[in-house]
Amino acid sequence: MSPGVCALAAMFATGAETSPAVPAADEIVVVSRKPASAASEHDIDGMRLRQSPARTAEDMLELVPGLHVVQHGAEGKGHQFFLRGFDAVHGSDVEVRVEGVPINEPSNVHGHGYVDLGFVVPELVERVHARKGAYALDQGDFATAGSAELRLGVAPEDRGLRLGHQVGTTGRHRALAVWAPGERDFVAAEGLIDDGYGEQRAAKRATFLGRLALLNDEAHRLEVLGAGYAARFELPGAVRLEDVRAGRIGFYDAYTDGTGGASDRALLTVIDERRDGPWRLRLQAFGGWRRLALDENYTGFLGDPAHGDRHEQTQDGIDGGLEARSTWRVFGPLQLRALLSTRLGRAEQRDVRATGDALRDLAFTQAAVAAGAGAGWRVAGWLRLEGALRFDAFRFDVDDRLADRRADGSATALSPRLAAVMRPHADWRVFAAYGRGLRSPEARAFAAAGDHENEPAAQYEGGEPEVTVADDAEVGVRFEPGADLSVGAALFGVHIARESLFDHASGVVVERGGTRRYGVEADVRVRPASWLELDADVTAADARFTSDGAAVPGAPRLLATTGASLVHPDGWRASTHALFIGRRPLAQGAQAGSAVFWDASAGYRWSWLELRLDVENLLALEHAESEAQYASHWDPGSTPSRIPVVHRFAAPPRNARLTATAFF
Repeated sequence: MSPGVCALAAMFATGAETSPAVPAADEIVVVSRKPASAASEHDIDGMRLRQSPARTAEDMLELVPGLHVVQHGAEGKGHQFFLRGFDAVHGSDVEVRVEGVPINEPSNVHGHGYVDLGFVVPELVERVHARKGAYALDQGDFATAGSAELRLGVAPEDRGLRLGHQVGTTGRHRALAVWAPGERDFVAAEGLIDDGYGEQRAAKRATFLGRLALLNDEAHRLEVLGAGYAARFELPGAVRLEDVRAGRIGFYDAYTDGTGGASDRALLTVIDERRDGPWRLRLQAFGGWRRLALDENYTGFLGDPAHGDRHEQTQDGIDGGLEARSTWRVFGPLQLRALLSTRLGRAEQRDVRATGDALRDLAFTQAAVAAGAGAGWRVAGWLRLEGALRFDAFRFDVDDRLADRRADGSATALSPRLAAVMRPHADWRVFAAYGRGLRSPEARAFAAAGDHENEPAAQYEGGEPEVTVADDAEVGVRFEPGADLSVGAALFGVHIARESLFDHASGVVVERGGTRRYGVEADVRVRPASWLELDADVTAADARFTSDGAAVPGAPRLLATTGASLVHPDGWRASTHALFIGRRPLAQGAQAGSAVFWDASAGYRWSWLELRLDVENLLALEHAESEAQYASHWDPGSTPSRIPVVHRFAAPPRNARLTATAFF
């Protein structure tokens, strides 16, 4: 039996995902992945990723049906996520991993669960695995709305040495070098400078990302992944809609001058995977250093008429963890799964006004432990059942230097997950799933606990020192008569007994009681030819407070996208991606307007040279990337008003990027 056939047989025996070996000329290699547990589970790979007109790795998450990603600033600051009726801010409700490493930053100074994927070179993203809800054993902290994992790699035809340079109409220059000598190994270096569009949007960064496979055969894979990243960027803030309409400020202008930020990271992870017949074990250790600094002013002179409300947030910390995942096929239809992980971090954070007065000065240690077990049982050829139970525990030790007080505490959560997959016909699958997602409390919540016994919890920062749990349920169907067509639809519901909402302007977490989110989504993907792929999806979600039926502010009620990717054998490449985002509720009863985003790219590749043109905002529409409702005051000589008004973060105007890449 050929090595490729042996690998395929072993893969089916374990029921687990595997990475393909480089095929010999007479071999056919098939890549298998764990069967989906829900209709909303998606794998984004192939030409859709490689032809995406993405500036950053976060932009590639836009290809996930129902997930909208925006950046209200310059490249370097974390993005904002919208999914299934959630305004996940910078990651509070969407768990993000890169090659198994958790990227969400618990208790981050700028937002709980902060996600920064700046260290990921977009050209090295080989696959995005996205799951809505929390129905699988390995979905952990921050997976209340869903989770996404980025897998890295280099396509066989792109291996070797790649050198590229990109220029753009925003004064953009980006240099890239990738060396991929083998199936798993790669080293990449990236450098960027960009003046940005409008005022206060310049950015520059340097990135290193590399992976070395120490051992890679059918039974054992051992590899090391390392990354280093440094970014410096300006921050424009938001502009008042009424000021733009009155002509007092331009749509792409900024009230402030000199505001900006810095983001640095060093990361190392070791992955050890072993296969032995029906048994598979994955061990992973990771550790890293992280620094974030943000100098911003959202509210002008509202709080301090003399000096202004500008303030600087900084956080320095180290983080590390261990994780073990195991699967064991006891006999043909029954597979057992187990998970054990731990994560430990230490950080210091400060929030300081322009006057030098501190708003926050914390040092804290936070630890997390997760353990769980599950089983998958193919009851019959047409029915598969999955069940899992996960336990999470969090421990905090907080030193509040402003209050000269130390506090500690812990919180736990028990999360059941259930799924059923029925196959009444070879081309049809019917799904039903339930799961409990969770979000850990912030460290500062333990420092504030007990200070406001006679006040609503909304009056202090950090929320309650308890785990937030979200009960997710979904029923759906998927029609796949072959590899060239996939059509799916799902109904979903999410209930949260104690909702925490983050106010971006003030940095305060607000407790608002229970919420519920109901919705429907549908998607279609078709490949009319081997070199052409078309896709479209639509998601409608209604998020409301259970007490009074008022709309939950933040998330859009309707998202619809359509796209196409083309990689022709003659060398032509092209892609297009269009997004419609409907009106969404804001705080105090306001609503954000709808918008259309349309990006496209076209290129041609000769044997060793590729030219590519990316155009962003093809229709040159002046629209907001994000909107918020809050009070601000930008005229220090007049009487301030505390009436909330709509603020807009401008989306990019039409701009173009031309990239030349040489392959050796």
